[in-house]
Amino acid sequence: MRKTIFTIFTIFTAMSFLGQDISASFERNNEGFYTFASGDLEVDHENSIDEFAVGNKSMELFVLNNGSGNLQFLCKKFVVTAGESYSVKFQIKSNQERKIKGKSQFALENKKVKVVMVNPAIQIGKEWKTVEFTVDVPADFNGVAPKLMNVGFIETKISNAKGLSYFIDDFQIQAIQ
Repeated sequence: MRKTIFTIFTIFTAMSFLGQDISASFERNNEGFYTFASGDLEVDHENSIDEFAVGNKSMELFVLNNGSGNLQFLCKKFVVTAGESYSVKFQIKSNQERKIKGKSQFALENKKVKVVMVNPAIQIGKEWKTVEFTVDVPADFNGVAPKLMNVGFIETKISNAKGLSYFIDDFQIQAIQ
């Protein structure tokens, strides 16, 4: 059964990103990535063998009901240092014309969360598209240093979208030297 309101699968504990890149083509599983829906929107995910940009599988994220809310896809958290920059790149397509925004989410030393959206919105369609953006880790947010970060995308204000699917593949995060 695929009914899930809030889905988290295999969120790793924070890992150091020093000299290490994060990469996923979803060939074996979806470890280290999670989906989240707010409001009364219900989403789930699974590996897809029907659609892929690289290899033989991708991750499919799909809407299960006609609720309304936000849909998010994020990678596992990793340790960051103020002043670092990261390149985020992934392949994505949908079974409908949609708009998403890149998103970075910082866990701060005071245990609060700060979200930074990438503008402008990115148009997604039925063909594979490469999404790329850069995340600059700020020195602080109102005097509080960032400690961990995860990145991905969000689509806001979804409603009446039962059957909407996103396919994500070849997800990469690289430290910019």
